[in-house]
Amino acid sequence: MIESLKKVANFVLRQNFVIRNMIIVFFGSLGGATYLGKMSEVATYYYAWSSGFRVPAEGVPYLALTVFGMSFVVLISAFLVFIATYLFGRVMLSYTDKNVILRFTTSIFRLGIRNSNSIEVIAAGIGASSLVAVGAFVAPYVDSNIEMSRWILVPVSFVMSFVTFVVLWNKGALKVVAALIAAVCAVGAPISMFNQTTYTYALNSLQYGGGISVDVTSNKVEYIDSKLLLRTSQALILEESKTNRVIEIPISKVDKISYN
Repeated sequence: MIESLKKVANFVLRQNFVIRNMIIVFFGSLGGATYLGKMSEVATYYYAWSSGFRVPAEGVPYLALTVFGMSFVVLISAFLVFIATYLFGRVMLSYTDKNVILRFTTSIFRLGIRNSNSIEVIAAGIGASSLVAVGAFVAPYVDSNIEMSRWILVPVSFVMSFVTFVVLWNKGALKVVAALIAAVCAVGAPISMFNQTTYTYALNSLQYGGGISVDVTSNKVEYIDSKLLLRTSQALILEESKTNRVIEIPISKVDKISYN
């Protein structure tokens, strides 16, 4: 067994950069599906609780259909984050080496922290980057011409300043920092599912709920222009258009459902 794993590892490592990382992403998505599946399940429970209807303990069909694809997308995104972070660090190093003033400034910076250990330097980097992120958050209030969303501006400002701080301290740490940032993105991305706007949009897109308009016929009773809150493996959970009551119709009793 161990020899077989060694052969597989050697095969992967012999491939070129793109193929090697695509193979890693594929197998990583298989393992990441378990984590993402659990996060999706908890996010569904939170959505139900926040919307005021019962928690669908029986499960939701779309989770099984989409969780592998979502995990693959998350890991691809993390891989792209690693590439972007690494390239940004390399560009900063190249630019600093070519500029006399920046090279001199970097020398003074390294001289000032030469007696500090890694934890102290990283803590200082996080502190400095946090100040930059706060500035990025405040900037749109000061300059109305800045139209970029703070959800993008703040984390990007933090990451760019932190990467710059680290590579100017020790360029050998660039790959480690890029890998850590990518890992944080991969682990943290599913947390966005707990944002009700994001989760509702996902359910709408998959037509499994989120308030999309549907017409349902059950035992010759018609529910016209109702809102589909969630489709579970056993029931349709609707909000009636006239009374705004939340009702639950077992799947076995649904004669027809039309999406408006």
